[in-house]
Amino acid sequence: MSNTSERNLVVVGGERFWHDLFPSWRVIYCRLQTTRWVLREDRLFIADDTSLKEVHGVLWRVGVVRPEAWHRAVLDLIRLAGVPCVNSAESLLRGFDKLSMSAEMIKAGLPQIRASVAVGPDAGRLLQPAFPAVLKIGSHHGGLGKARVTSLEQWHDLIDVSTLIDDYASIEPFVDYAADVRCLAVSRDLWCMKRESEDWKVNRGTSTPRLIDPPEILAQWTLQAANHLGSTVVGLDFLQTCAGEWLLLECNDVPGLTGFPDHVRQAVADQLNLLFEA
Repeated sequence: MSNTSERNLVVVGGERFWHDLFPSWRVIYCRLQTTRWVLREDRLFIADDTSLKEVHGVLWRVGVVRPEAWHRAVLDLIRLAGVPCVNSAESLLRGFDKLSMSAEMIKAGLPQIRASVAVGPDAGRLLQPAFPAVLKIGSHHGGLGKARVTSLEQWHDLIDVSTLIDDYASIEPFVDYAADVRCLAVSRDLWCMKRESEDWKVNRGTSTPRLIDPPEILAQWTLQAANHLGSTVVGLDFLQTCAGEWLLLECNDVPGLTGFPDHVRQAVADQLNLLFEA
């Protein structure tokens, strides 16, 4: 095996703090939207204007981007090259789009909020929401591409706008929640954060995160989801209704780490180092 200082770890996404956690590796940061990838003789490379750099490991930290077909192709190249990746390319492909992730969570037996979905030209008009509801366009995170709908007039206006966007539309019940909680799993370790905000979108409002002990059922469901997906790192967002029922809003296989202790980042790095050593 070659010296680890000659080996490249590629961090895909916008985060720029990982080099401190991989001191013996050359950490290369790149954006999925602008990076060129090459598979040659079963070896994976990324390309800049002057050279090819071999990829020996990948930390996939892709944030709020619209999934494109060639993004899937990059994950397939990682699989073909057998390059260690967190999460694994196989598991990332299973939850690549919000629709596929929702299907996986339902199959895993979690209480996923059910949505009605329309695909095709102007198909959103075929949806019949009960108000209040949440309209979502495409597969986005961070509160993007979704709006609360409270009246028929507002619904017609939003659908008129959505016809200009080449993507599917979904509608789900609006949950007037009493608590918003994210459960994060790194391998078998768990952290839980309660988020409080004056806005129904905690991503948009001034959110105040507070670490709490994970409720037993949420811990169970989070590990259940990770095991089903074959993922090392997952973050599940749950809403608790005013009646006390827990519902799964979404599962993230590239969860944000903001609000969690700094040692969570080290736990993620440790999992990738374990793959390097295997």
